[in-house]
Amino acid sequence: MEKIKAGTLLDGTKVTNYVLTNSLGDHVVLSEYGARLVSWEIVTPAGDTENMVSCPEELSSIEKSGQVRGATVGPVANRIGEASFRLDDKYYMFSKNNGNNLLHSGDAALHTICWETKKTSDDSVTFYHEVKDKADKFPGHRKFSVTYSLDQRNLSIHYHVETDQDTPVALTNHAFFTLGEEDNVDALELELNASYFTPVDDALIPTGEVLKVEGSDFDFRTPRVLNTVKESEDPRIKNVGGLDHNFIVDQEERGEVAIVGRVINHRNGLQLACFSSEPGVQVYMEPYTKVEDKNSAATGLYRAICLETQHFPDAVNIPHFPSPILRAGQNLDSYTYYSISPYSQED
Repeated sequence: MEKIKAGTLLDGTKVTNYVLTNSLGDHVVLSEYGARLVSWEIVTPAGDTENMVSCPEELSSIEKSGQVRGATVGPVANRIGEASFRLDDKYYMFSKNNGNNLLHSGDAALHTICWETKKTSDDSVTFYHEVKDKADKFPGHRKFSVTYSLDQRNLSIHYHVETDQDTPVALTNHAFFTLGEEDNVDALELELNASYFTPVDDALIPTGEVLKVEGSDFDFRTPRVLNTVKESEDPRIKNVGGLDHNFIVDQEERGEVAIVGRVINHRNGLQLACFSSEPGVQVYMEPYTKVEDKNSAATGLYRAICLETQHFPDAVNIPHFPSPILRAGQNLDSYTYYSISPYSQED
C-alpha cells in the first residue's frame, strides 16, 4: 500500500490517495475525497495495462465540478421525488437539484466530503465519516465506513452504517466503467441477472410499477451489445437517451450476495462481473454531449457504463419497494464486489 498526496481542497483540507497493488501488477487508486475509486489499472491477457474506470484524477477538477465519478454516494443515492419524504410523523424537505427532485442527496452529500482514513493494510483501506443529526437535513447521528479491498482481480466494497435515529440509507459506488475503452463503449456487451425493472416517468422517478423485462429492450438476461440500446425504439429508452433505469436483481433472499451482471470487452479479452447484496442496480450509460451538426445528427456514442448497486430510486416514498430505512440502534452492512477476469466464449 502506498500513500500519495492528492492535493488541497478549496477550504484548505489536505487529501491523501492510496494505491493498492496485487501480485499480478494490477492496482487501484483510492481517495479520501468522496471515499472514491480514482482508477483501476489491469494487466490484460495481451500484457497491456488498461484502466477499467473513467475518473478525473485532478482533485481540483473533481471538487469544482461536483463529480460523482468513482465516489461513495449517499446517504441516499439516486433520486427522491419532489425532494421530500415523510418518515413516521415527520416530513423532510430538501433543495431541489434535479428538476423537481433531489439527486444523490444534494450539496452536503457524501461524495463532497473528505473522509477520514480509519485503517489501512497491504490490501485494504477503510474510510470513515460521521454526520450529525440533520447536518445534511437527514435525521440521525450517523457513522459511515467504507472499506475497499483488492485481491487477485477482485475489488470488494463493504459499507457499514450506524444510526441513533430512524433514517433512510441507500449507498452506492458511482464508478464509470470503460473496461479500457476511453472513447466509446458501444461495442461492449452487457448481461444482467434481472427479470424485472422499475419504469420511470419523464423526470426519471419510478412510477411504482414492477415490470417483466421479457419481450422488451430491457431484457439483458443474455449478453447484448450496448449499441443495440441506442437503436431501441422503446420510448422509455429513447426519452432517456439510453439506459438510466433500475433493474431488480434476481435474489433468492433479500440481502444475500447475488450475481448482478457482467460487462464483456471482446477487444482486450476482459470481463467485469458484479456481485452485490443490494436489491437493485441502476444501469446508466453515459452519453457524449449531444452536439448537433447542421443536419441535427447527434453522435449517439456512449463513454462509460455504470452498475450502481443500490436500493431502488425514490424507495423512501414508495411503500412496496424494499425499504431503505435503517432503524435506530441497528447497523447496516452492505457488500458489492467487482471482479475482472479473462473472457472466454464458454463463460
